[in-house]
Amino acid sequence: MSISQYDGTALTNRHMRHSTDTCLEELHAIARRFRFVMEHIRDRDIDLPSGLGILKHFPICCCDKTCVLLVRYLAERGYSQARSVNAMLIRDTTCRHEWVEVDGVIIDITADQFKARPKQLPVIVSDHSTFHLSYRRAESRQYTSGWTDWNYNEDFRRDLEEFYAVVVQLMDEPTVA
Repeated sequence: MSISQYDGTALTNRHMRHSTDTCLEELHAIARRFRFVMEHIRDRDIDLPSGLGILKHFPICCCDKTCVLLVRYLAERGYSQARSVNAMLIRDTTCRHEWVEVDGVIIDITADQFKARPKQLPVIVSDHSTFHLSYRRAESRQYTSGWTDWNYNEDFRRDLEEFYAVVVQLMDEPTVA
């Protein structure tokens, strides 16, 4: 194709693939680091606010609390479309799970909590996941300032704020590795 015939499409598609790859790499790095910080908090027996005591068992039964924190972290770093997705297992609607999505990319840092899936990766960042296709979405939520739209009482929101400050400090601290 000559320069005079070029309509910009090839460059745009190549640029979009590069941007998507870069975005996926960045999201994967954030997800791995967030997972590491949550494990660090669990393993160091760091005091947790009363409403977040369940996080001592991370990742088991922690997907909802973890997603709340991760959605905010991503939103504050320019991923304004980050959403927490709550879903029910299709074959057993009593089994619920929650993960984060950003523009169609699934981010799950607690997928390995299920004993029925012993070989599940601890961190999933992908635009396609057969694991997540086994769930039917119930709702999704974006972060709003102070989690005011999430129907949390004031005490729990205060606990979230306190814990979130610890998470952010550890995420940004290079010596925590």
